[in-house]
Amino acid sequence: MVWMIFVAGAVLSWGAYGALLHQGQTQLGNPLKALLCVGVAYFLMGVIVPVAALSAQGGLSGFNTNGLIMATGAGALGAAGAVCIIWAFRSGGLPVYVMPLVFGGAPIVKGTRVPVRAIVTYYLSCGDTVETIAQQLPPLTPAQIHDALSYYYDHQSEIDEERRRNEDESYWRSYLQEHEVAIDASDRTLHAG
Repeated sequence: MVWMIFVAGAVLSWGAYGALLHQGQTQLGNPLKALLCVGVAYFLMGVIVPVAALSAQGGLSGFNTNGLIMATGAGALGAAGAVCIIWAFRSGGLPVYVMPLVFGGAPIVKGTRVPVRAIVTYYLSCGDTVETIAQQLPPLTPAQIHDALSYYYDHQSEIDEERRRNEDESYWRSYLQEHEVAIDASDRTLHAG
């Protein structure tokens, strides 16, 4: 279950991304300046850190061509997504509207990227209290968590279906097969076909 720590890290990071990007873009006054800042951050986190770590491990060689193409394509898609979010904000979109659409229509907590589904899972499946959830997801206030739970009880059937689908391994296996992605059980990695 150590992987849940990294999931929580992703939730926290992505939870703040839209709101911070919108504020930064507004304060900079130009979407290209915001994009440049995103690019610098991507460069530092996505180039400098891995090069240093791989160098220390002696792993800067032996890149697989297919893996290189897929990972670079994924990076380009991520950057294109950042550009699209920046221009959505520039065109008048607000994070409260833009970010739920980016997440495929899944309801999220206003001003964050934290899906209501995640809060409900912590609360119902893990038995966490509102205070514990607020400690685990620091961008959230207890009031936001209560709002998310209230939203859940008003839309319980849809969110329960989303939770079921998200936790259903067979759903994801069929999704990956449909999109020609193989799962290597020996190392739990994905390989594009």
